[in-house]
Parts: sequence; C-alpha cells; structure tokens
Amino acid sequence: MKKWTVTVLLVSILMLLVACNDKLSEQKQEVLQKYAIVLDISEDLLTAELRTTISYYNDTENDLNEIKFRLYPNTYQEDSPTCAYFSQLSKYGEITINEVSIAGVPATYDAVETVLCVALASPLPPQKEIEISINCTLDIPESDLRLGLHNNVLRLAHFYPVLCVYENGAWRTDEFYKVGNPFYHECAEYAVTVLCKENLTVASTGKTVSEIKNGEQKTVTIEAKGVRDFGLMLSENFKIAESKHGDTVIRYYYTDNGSKEAELAAATSAIEIFSDTVGIYPYPVYTIVESDFYFGSAGFGNLAMISTSSADTEKLVIYETAQQWFGNMVGNDNINHCWQNEALSAFLANYYYYLKENKKSYEEQKGNDRKEYLAFQTSRQNNSSSCSFDLNRTVYQFTTNYEYGMVIHKKGSMMFDAVLDIVGKDRMNKALKAYYHDYAYSVATAEQMLASFDQATDRKVSALVRSWLDEKTIISGVITNTPSEEV
Repeated sequence: MKKWTVTVLLVSILMLLVACNDKLSEQKQEVLQKYAIVLDISEDLLTAELRTTISYYNDTENDLNEIKFRLYPNTYQEDSPTCAYFSQLSKYGEITINEVSIAGVPATYDAVETVLCVALASPLPPQKEIEISINCTLDIPESDLRLGLHNNVLRLAHFYPVLCVYENGAWRTDEFYKVGNPFYHECAEYAVTVLCKENLTVASTGKTVSEIKNGEQKTVTIEAKGVRDFGLMLSENFKIAESKHGDTVIRYYYTDNGSKEAELAAATSAIEIFSDTVGIYPYPVYTIVESDFYFGSAGFGNLAMISTSSADTEKLVIYETAQQWFGNMVGNDNINHCWQNEALSAFLANYYYYLKENKKSYEEQKGNDRKEYLAFQTSRQNNSSSCSFDLNRTVYQFTTNYEYGMVIHKKGSMMFDAVLDIVGKDRMNKALKAYYHDYAYSVATAEQMLASFDQATDRKVSALVRSWLDEKTIISGVITNTPSEEV
C-alpha cells in the first residue's frame, strides 16, 4: 500500500477514537489505551500488512524506560517453543516487525519469540502519553484455531502487537500456553481499518462505521471502545441472522444451510437477561460467528466464536454472552486465577434459565454438569495416583483442555451453585451487580471479587468459595438443594 494512503487512514481512525462517545462513556470514565490499526489483507488471505499505532498513556506510578507488547502470532511458527497448535499445520504463521517509531522517530526495539520490547529515548513519566507506531507483516497460518484460514473462513484473534499488563513494577510477559484461556489484557479503545477483497463479509469486535467499495477491493472502518481485545473473521460464505435488544444489534454469522433462529434467540435473550440482572450491555453491536473451530467456543470484545461441531450450541452462546460481562467488561488474571470469571460465566450459563423462571431447565443443566464432573473425577481417581482436582491453580497446571473444562467450568459452576444455595436469588443478583459495578472496564483480583460478594450479600461467601478453592482431592459436601429466595 502507498505510504500516503496509510497516513491518511491513520489520521482518519485516530479522529474516530477521539470522537467515540457512547453508553460506555456515560457509565464509567476510565483511562483507556488507544489502538489505531490498518490491516491490509492479501487476496489469498494468507498474508497481511499491519500498521498499529498505540497512543500509550502511562497510568502507572513509575517512570518507564521501555514498553512491552505480546506477539501472539509467533506461537504459530513451526519451531515455536510455546506453539498454539496441537498437530502439524500445512502452513505455519508468524508476525514480523519491520519498523518501530515513536512520534515519527525510529525507535530501538527487540523482538524475541512472543515479546516485543520498545526502548524509550527518555523515561516516560506517570500521566504522560507517547505515540508508538509498529509496522508488521502478518503471515497467516492454515489452521482452525484462534488465528488462521480454514474452510474459506479467516479467523484473526490476537493478531496485532498487544500491550502487556504493567503490574507490581514490571511488564507481565507470561508464557503462552495452548490450554485454557491464557490471556491477560486491559480494556482499550480501537479504531481499525480493514482493506480486503470486495466479496468478503467482515464480522468483528465493535461497530462498522463505514464500508467503501473500490472495484474488487473495499475498505471497512470499525470502532470499539472499552473492550479487552479485538478480533475479526472474514469469509465470502457468511450468512447473517440479525435481531435487536434495546439499542444493541445482535448478529449471528454462519456458513451452513441450517436455520440459526434458535441460536440467535438465545443470544438476544441472554443479552436481555444479563442486562437486567448484572448491568446494561453498553455496546451497539454483539457479534457471534459459527464456523469450523477447534475449540468449542472463544470470546473477545463484542465477539464470540462458536464451533459448528458443538453438541450444545445454545449453551455455548449463553456462556460466551455471559463472558461479555465477566471476562470482557470485568477483567481478571486468567493466567493465575483461571476460575475467577470463567467459572462464574459457566454458572451464569445455567443460572440464565433460573432467571428466566425456568427452574426445571436450570436444575437439568446443573445436574448434567455435576454428572459430567463426577464421572471425570471418578475416572481420574481410578487411573491416576497423582491427579488433582484443585480449582485454584494456574493455567499451566492443566494438562489438557478437557481437564481445564471439567475443573474450571463444571466444578467451578458447581461452586457458584453452592453460593446461590446459601445466599438465594436476590442476594446473588445483588452480588453480580456489585461486582460488575465495582470493576467494569478494569481488572479485579480474586480477593476483590470475593469482597464484593461478601459485602453485597452480607454473607461470608468468601469462606464458602475458599472451601472449594482449597479442595485438593475430591468434591465433598456438594449442596444440591433448590435455591431459596431468602437465607
């Protein structure tokens, strides 16, 4: 792409970031980092030129001499020590850094595996801002994972240089791991311009501001505010089912010939139920894409990816919708406290039916989770002398995604069922609202989460949760009574 064209595009999307003002701004004022991204995708969808400009505001208490970014596409390299894939790929991928500049001046940088370190010519004091531009070439793998081209669907997640979290006086550069959800991000604002073939439909985080066609090419401009990451999917085969709740448009993208009315209805209903129970969904669009996908599902800002091979698509849709509140809006350290928002969202995928006054379905979902988990637990006890059923462990301590799902999702959901049994529906709803209100668009520690629940319910929820988190062997004392309204 010509240099002047890129410059014009960057100026345009930076103006979008300044102009972005929606319900999120009305709810809570946060200092958010700003990404302006231009993504020029090749005709064969296997490479892209990527220019990312980050307006970085130093919200730490320290002078910074360097700023670090994650380069997740490098986990798709053939020789990656922390590979994202589970078997050989027909085509591997990576991200190559071509140039880094600060305020237009070339900067010194070092890119090693999945970490980019940009040196600052002079220390950046607290409450000061700089602009870092990173020019890259993205080599896209052929895979059905979070990043890759598969069956004419291009999936782009964690494809750009992502700011590391600065915590306790240092940048977090936790090693990537292909089990679980090993990402730890802060909310940011995004203005993204995608240049691609005219016949491609783009499904993404955020709201499409404009789509301009120019012969066989088109330019799609997207904006998103207050999201924890940005993802998009492209295909010439997408079909779209659409509905609306309040000011939010819900879109369901798919490639097969079946009807998706049930899945779309579940997404719309979940937006309504969780908005009423937890807090209003503040974004103008919620997007779900169903396609061939190795994982059952994955969630990003305003975007959920669902696998066509999932046994219970409706439940995954509800789960990923819950993740928009607890995972996207309310963040946590997914590396060291996997259970915190993932277990809560798994519980909400069942609790959704209770909130709809369908206690029978709630009890069925809860019973199915308990049955699956106990079968897993029994099998592991019979076949391993060193098995662990501990909820409170890092993502690196799970050996498979099956184990992660059984412990974090199934057992974790049961843990919050036990909380509901103790506090009742009214107090549980109050706790969910409090947790959301206290930490929306920021990051909550496990202790802060439990403190919110204790204060909102006037019960020692934290003591009950810790009894589950501290369980190192088998489940004991599982409470299965129907929740009462008052305790």
